[in-house]
Amino acid sequence: MSRIALHGGEPAVTHSLPTYPDIGDEEINAVVHQMRTGPLSIAGTGGIITEFEENFAKYHDVPFALSTNSGTSTLHVALWGAGVVAGSEVITPANTWISAICAILHANGVPVWCDIKPGTCAADAADIERKITTRTHAIMVCHLFGMPADMDKILAVGRKHGIPVIEDCSHGHGGVYKGKKLGTIGAMGCFSLQASKSMIAGEGGVTITNDQYYYERAMLVGHVPARLLPEVKLEVNRRWADTGFAWKYRCAPLSAAIANVQLRKLDTWNENRRANVELLKQQLEGIGCIEFSEIPADITPGFYGHPAFYHPEKLNGIPRSRFLEALRAEGLGLGTGYDPWHEKPLFQIEDPRAAGLPWAWPEGVKMRPARPGDLPVTEALNHSLLLFPAPHAPCPDTMKDFAEAIHKVVENASELENS
Repeated sequence: MSRIALHGGEPAVTHSLPTYPDIGDEEINAVVHQMRTGPLSIAGTGGIITEFEENFAKYHDVPFALSTNSGTSTLHVALWGAGVVAGSEVITPANTWISAICAILHANGVPVWCDIKPGTCAADAADIERKITTRTHAIMVCHLFGMPADMDKILAVGRKHGIPVIEDCSHGHGGVYKGKKLGTIGAMGCFSLQASKSMIAGEGGVTITNDQYYYERAMLVGHVPARLLPEVKLEVNRRWADTGFAWKYRCAPLSAAIANVQLRKLDTWNENRRANVELLKQQLEGIGCIEFSEIPADITPGFYGHPAFYHPEKLNGIPRSRFLEALRAEGLGLGTGYDPWHEKPLFQIEDPRAAGLPWAWPEGVKMRPARPGDLPVTEALNHSLLLFPAPHAPCPDTMKDFAEAIHKVVENASELENS
């Protein structure tokens, strides 16, 4: 192999990734049509909002889909829909995006950390069960990077203790777990449509469910009477319909117009993502320092990127930071996952009122800060994760370039040891 780029050689990557987000004439025409013919804000139902929600629900084979203005708001409405009130504990992995954790605080809940399952990036059912108390009102799991969590075991824990499971599907659009689309397995599924996601609205989100009670409660949080009065039917929820709670989380019609088009492209894009990742993995067979998660035959990831694990002991002890530096010089930039949120100051306090924060729990309810060693698998992942891109359009030459860059760095690893 030629000299590594970090030391003056030519970079291995000469082909680019496809441009994303991918906005074509269909999306542009849909937005222009909405601007010319439809309202730019819909407080109730009808129009492009209803059309998109019905299409999203049909795609997932569920009766209810509720659009909102962000993935974060989908989690907030779902948490309240599931019964989270002030002081309720919600079990969640720290290995997720910060907004998902803060959504628990928005619902006045208390985040309780669970560890992740070894060899994966997803919540460990056994540790979830260890963290359950009499105050636990919800379990929120993330299908991180589109890789489904072990829903059979997690749902079994939830059923055993009578606790609803919320799926954070912000990375899981179109993914399938044992014949069921992600988001349809737990009590509610929550999707982000932010501009980096597998399908986009620019900004937006959708909550789906099979349960009318959850749907109506979720709607109460972010909507106003124009929508609530015609849609909220159950007496237990109906008493709030003439006001709602009016966080004003409703989706913008222009965003819904974009998402409505993107939904039609999702399956094709996911097939391309899958093919690109498989090609890359084939090209990397025999590279011992990189381990990809095994994907069972009955699971189809959503492919928001693709995670792998770096083993420095299999590459002369070279730390991940040095390995990534060499790859970046070759033209391959890889992600490293999320910060260890449980270590941040926000989650090291016990009483939010005493710290002057905008959340209030009942007297005696405290957060239990995580200490070093409390989440050993999560902590190890923060030093080993590699996040590969999963492009939405065919790009075999780019995937081969990526593989060549890795082979080149691995075969010249000795150059990285003492430099």
